[in-house]
Amino acid sequence: LVKAIERYYGEIKSGLYLDGISTGLSSNSVMNMINLYSYDIDFQRDIRIGDKFEVIVEVFYDPEGIRIRDGNILLSSITTRGKTITMYLHEYKNSFEYFNKEGNSIKKSLLRTPVNGARISSRYGMRRHPVLGYSKMHKGIDFAAPTGTPIFAAGSGKITHRGRRGAYGNYLRIKHNSQYSTAYAHISRFNRKFKRGSRVKQGDVIAYVGSTGRSTGPHLHFEVLKNGIHINPSKVKASSGIRLK
Repeated sequence: LVKAIERYYGEIKSGLYLDGISTGLSSNSVMNMINLYSYDIDFQRDIRIGDKFEVIVEVFYDPEGIRIRDGNILLSSITTRGKTITMYLHEYKNSFEYFNKEGNSIKKSLLRTPVNGARISSRYGMRRHPVLGYSKMHKGIDFAAPTGTPIFAAGSGKITHRGRRGAYGNYLRIKHNSQYSTAYAHISRFNRKFKRGSRVKQGDVIAYVGSTGRSTGPHLHFEVLKNGIHINPSKVKASSGIRLK
């Protein structure tokens, strides 16, 4: 195959996926781009009409000039709300990582959203409980999504709970370090690959969205705990990993 380096760019008119495809990007490259920004951008809520994007990507052609597949994204840039976030592919210790212009790895300690294609149906804070009918503290964020939608580990760590837990229904908790844990509730089923005590990596599919326990419909109830105390998941400032000198 013959490798070419190609640049694609455009403006958001309906959504990054459709507008990316319309520029000639493959669906695989658009999804890779979305995954690159999963730590910094919530694509259901942060992207606005008029935002701009740019991608430089490897594209492979056969000898007849027919496009066979896309390779690595070499550069990706999104401008949203007046702020431009650019990612660069860089070789680091015999592997490839993505870094921002400050030289920080894009990988953060916790993902912003542990499920793709979901909308926030309930935020952290006091609310009138949809089942109980009275005001009660909502200690997490609810992401509405169809039953069976994959749930990702928000960060790397060890599974400390996996099973039924009262009103939570099917429940899973991951301990990430000495301070932080994340919890996932109303799960329809768990990934059989992981048990209590298993170690998971950030982005692993750990379970699937459901409506078990005290729930009015399929959604993921997502919690973040710091030193055992519930905190607002949307306020967590995740730290980045590798920093280049």
